[in-house]
Amino acid sequence: MTKITNSKLIREPQDEVVKPMHMSEESEKTSEHPARPHVEGEEFASAESCELKSDGLVAVNFSKITRKARLKLRQKTFVQDFNRYYLLVIVLSTLTVTLLRFSAIGRNPFLLEIIREFYYVPLLLGAMSYGLKGAALTYLFILALSLPMFHVGWASVFGYGLDRSFHILLQGLIALFAGWFVNRDRKRREEMERQQYLANIGQVATTIVHDLKNPIITIKGFARRISEGKGNVQCYTKEINEAADVLQQIVANVLDFAKPLKLTLKDEDLRDVVTSATELCRVKADDKEVVLSVEHPAVPVNLSIDSLRMQRAIINIVSNAIEASSKGQVVTLRTVPGKNSVLITINDQGSGIDKETIKNIFTPYFTTKTSGTGLGLPIAQKIIDGHCGRISLLSKPGTGTEVKIELPYR
Repeated sequence: MTKITNSKLIREPQDEVVKPMHMSEESEKTSEHPARPHVEGEEFASAESCELKSDGLVAVNFSKITRKARLKLRQKTFVQDFNRYYLLVIVLSTLTVTLLRFSAIGRNPFLLEIIREFYYVPLLLGAMSYGLKGAALTYLFILALSLPMFHVGWASVFGYGLDRSFHILLQGLIALFAGWFVNRDRKRREEMERQQYLANIGQVATTIVHDLKNPIITIKGFARRISEGKGNVQCYTKEINEAADVLQQIVANVLDFAKPLKLTLKDEDLRDVVTSATELCRVKADDKEVVLSVEHPAVPVNLSIDSLRMQRAIINIVSNAIEASSKGQVVTLRTVPGKNSVLITINDQGSGIDKETIKNIFTPYFTTKTSGTGLGLPIAQKIIDGHCGRISLLSKPGTGTEVKIELPYR
């Protein structure tokens, strides 16, 4: 095993095995290492994996990034499948009731009355599934099938077809009213969703504008002082460059998150990717006097990944861990190969995350910090999803946070 810290590189005996941190149930089945039991009070958040779309190039749609969006997509698919099921039930139930009515003609009049009431089943299903249009079409279908009854059934058996005609009209009115009510309810829900969508856009715009405002003020202020010939020009130029870098990072985060993700997959040693990401975070860690520790197995861990994208995901997670840590605390990264997947764990010794924050941790633009776009973890999730992996977070207030990235062998 190789262990890397801020100050030195230590080679340890190769027969030593790294003990992994807590893994998901799927990881336990595929990994060769035991898992740490769940501690009561710890909060857990996870993101589901995706399916690989092509060899070498993976596309992840923006609409699938958040858990809310994925849930909405599942609900839409479920409703479409269920509507097709309803259509089949409507047709079969209508035909069944009609056949039973024909078979009951000339027998028990009371039985015929009971069978006729079962037409409400397809009528209400049509209204609930397809609204006013569904109710109307179902009613016309029932009416067409019932036309022979005016000659065969009601005239020859009961002799009072007018009453039966009134009953059919009443059924139609009830079904049409139910369909109208369903349509009205759907329009109200759609309007509420549209208003919520616009409110979310406004909230996102406010967040981005707030983040852009500070560096713009900095650039404008120092540029004015330079134009007036006041102060240290070299110092002001440095501040302007740093503010411009902040602007560039904000814009890059928003664009990276908004556009579909395309991954160029190549066989890479995951140890090198994790180490490179850690080194890029070392300056930030040194500024806060936080220790970065990396533990790898002695043998290569080869995966088909987009190394630059995966490096970006790890940097985002490690940066959050550094920000949550205090002076002298350690952020530890471990790479743990399993039977069918590789687990990367990132542990910090910070104050932990509360339950409410855990629920929204992967929500775009959600942040508890005074600055930042709240896109760090959502972007990391997007990249890991693109690799058909899983990202999860386990935290308990006062004991730090653990982020787990599980990547399958391909």
